[in-house]
This record gives sequence, C-alpha cells and structure tokens, in this order.
Amino acid sequence: MHTFAYRLKLEPILWSPPSLTPESLAEHLAADVVIRSLTKQSRGHLADIEIQRDRESHVEALNELLIAVQGVGYAFAEAEITKVADRALEMALGGGITGAGVVGSSSQNGEAAFLAGLAGWAVGLLIGAGMEKVEVIYEVQWTNAGWRLIPAPHTGTVVRPALEAA
Repeated sequence: MHTFAYRLKLEPILWSPPSLTPESLAEHLAADVVIRSLTKQSRGHLADIEIQRDRESHVEALNELLIAVQGVGYAFAEAEITKVADRALEMALGGGITGAGVVGSSSQNGEAAFLAGLAGWAVGLLIGAGMEKVEVIYEVQWTNAGWRLIPAPHTGTVVRPALEAA
C-alpha cells in the first residue's frame, strides 16, 4: 500500500493571518488527509501532509490542499510530492525466502524449510509493518498556466520508521 505525501511551504496571504495550528488546518481538509507536521518558519510554515486515498491526479490533490490552506489565510506556490510505501509485503517475502533457503539448503528437509519460510515470512511482515520507503517523485511550482510538476532527480529511496497518525 502507498500514500502520497505533500510538503508545502505555506505563506500568509493576509496582512495579519490567524494563528495556524494543525487543528485549524484539519478543519478545512478532507477526512482522509493526515497532517504529519506543521513547523513555523521565519515567514510562514512548513506542512507535511499525507493523503490516504488516491485522487484523480496530483493536480487535483494540490488544488484541494490550496483551497484548504487559503481557508485559514495561507497559500503555497512550492511543494514536494513523495510516494510513501509500506514495506510489510516486501519484508515478508524477503524473510520467507531467506528462511526457507537457509534451512532448506542446510537440512535438506522440505518440511523444515517450509516451517522456516513461514517463520521468516511472519518476522518479515512484523518488521516491515514498522517501516516505510520514501521516494521524492515531483517538485512542484505554481505558474500562470497552473501547477508545474517537475520530476525529481532520482536520488534513491529512504527507509524510515513508520509514523503514527496524530
């Protein structure tokens, strides 16, 4: 399973905007949107937001997020989109293959290899459930013609511990 995360550089559009909190922003967002962090910066805020359900396009998601932040007196013209994938299945397969291969080749016993593969699968599933693979896929800029999604240079993926929803 995967979600898309949006890192938004929020700037005030009002002369004296109201105080921005995760709660005030959440009131304007859909129920499947999770605010991972909201950090105050010298001018504005940096918001990390995950969308749990796929939208038709990233442009649709960006427009939805823009309308929400405008509702609290902010806007953004730059963003970064990352794909966050849960590693449970990947780790389960790796653990199962490793367990079956190691025990099967050393014992020459098919039943022991099956049981070791099953145990490896379970351990891999548990370990992978607590990890995420994060890959930056787009850098986003607002232009007069609309959103411009620039494919990010592939710098590899980062594995991090899974975050709990706030």
